[in-house]
Amino acid sequence: MNEKNANLGLFRQLASELDGLGIACCIFDNSEHCLGWNRTFLVFFPEHDGHIFVGEHYSENLRRFYGCRLGPDELHKLETYVQAGVERHRAQSRTYAFEHRGRMLRVTTLAIEGCGRIRFWRADTPEIQGAVVSALLVFRRGIREPGTPGLILPCH
Repeated sequence: MNEKNANLGLFRQLASELDGLGIACCIFDNSEHCLGWNRTFLVFFPEHDGHIFVGEHYSENLRRFYGCRLGPDELHKLETYVQAGVERHRAQSRTYAFEHRGRMLRVTTLAIEGCGRIRFWRADTPEIQGAVVSALLVFRRGIREPGTPGLILPCH
């Protein structure tokens, strides 16, 4: 198995595990062509369902994304938004949040030398924030949640 196939196999496994956490992901090669995505990606971005494909350039992905967001008075700016999105994809180094289809999403990206870039999104809702904070507090106190197997060790 060559390195590229091994990396794609690892990505597929990672994508599946991230589905279980409600985290969307999509991977792009160094030329910004799509290599894969997970089911949560299609939940967060239903405009891509049935349209995204392996080998698609990121700009096409953005055309669909902005195409469903822009009103008739803004459609003439579509290509400007697409180009800015591609540039942001290339340079992104920090997490940021945005609203899409009534859902607040946080997005980050991981550049992998020699492979490309993986983008990750998660819903940023009060319920999720509360669950994360609760889990961190439980972890820091070393408390085991009822019905949770094993012991969570305290952080010192």
